[in-house]
Amino acid sequence: MSNDEWIKMQVGRLPTSVLKQKAFLGYKKKYDEAFENEKIEHKKENSATRYANLALTDFIKRVLRNE
Repeated sequence: MSNDEWIKMQVGRLPTSVLKQKAFLGYKKKYDEAFENEKIEHKKENSATRYANLALTDFIKRVLRNE
């Protein structure tokens, strides 16, 4: 499964389109932050993906816990 497929599957668990949009925008923000903050060039993409995936997972858990 590609990371894009995983993201879509995770975001699809959210109950509303507003939350889904918020998740996608948040993912992009976290990815961009981590990519820029990683000093070692060849680690940038992996570091950013991992950071954004963890943030997305946390966001979805919080939303689903409060349903």
